[in-house]
Amino acid sequence: MSDTTGNVTIDCPSGEAATYLSEFFERLGSPGAEGAVLTLCVPLGDATLTREVIAKITSPKASPGLRVMGISWVPKGGGPYPAFEGTLALSDRSGATSELTIAGRYGPPGGVAGAAFDAVLGKRLADASLKALLATLKGAVEAARTQTSAVAARYLPTYE
Repeated sequence: MSDTTGNVTIDCPSGEAATYLSEFFERLGSPGAEGAVLTLCVPLGDATLTREVIAKITSPKASPGLRVMGISWVPKGGGPYPAFEGTLALSDRSGATSELTIAGRYGPPGGVAGAAFDAVLGKRLADASLKALLATLKGAVEAARTQTSAVAARYLPTYE
């Protein structure tokens, strides 16, 4: 098993961000599927390697300023790609920002050859994929927050 972790700052408090992430995963679910279909991307110079996975998150466990969810995924359609299991945590950094952290483990497929590949290149690919996923999730949360704020501003009464 190999460990990977990454984090990113989000312009949204943890409680709101957890709600937006749950909605994001729900929107990506498909009827009859066992989770959300995510496309993981790994930049390779001028090219990008992509792989669809079936991802699940658990309901957040909350404490003041912290939301922790389980996150896992398996390759859609199988194949020689690793499954992942870990946590997705949102912790408040200020009144308006939080830090999104994904940490977990994956098992390189292919036995000894897979472990050797992971040691040489696979770990770097996994870390790059996680970094790209964090950027996607950050974008989804911040876009949802902006949209919600715009709708609220449009419909909330103003007093002059």
